[in-house]
Amino acid sequence: KRSGGYRGLVKRRQIPAEISAVVFSAKPPQLLSPIKVAKSSHLVLVTEIVPPQLNAVIREQILWDLFQDWLQEQIKKHRNQLDFKL
Repeated sequence: KRSGGYRGLVKRRQIPAEISAVVFSAKPPQLLSPIKVAKSSHLVLVTEIVPPQLNAVIREQILWDLFQDWLQEQIKKHRNQLDFKL
């Protein structure tokens, strides 16, 4: 934290799966053992795990994210079809 490593509130999808699994199984407040991912190590202090809540704002964000994912798939699929026809 003192050297700029404080991340604040972090969503599960914002961190790699290897780290996420360990972080979200912690019992706050807990300092985790170093987590090795590829060529780096991460030292994590879990101060709080905020339970998920579905409200109107989060619901809209989820719908927007799902739409964006679907749209990117459609663009990729149709771009591949166009490349094939050319």
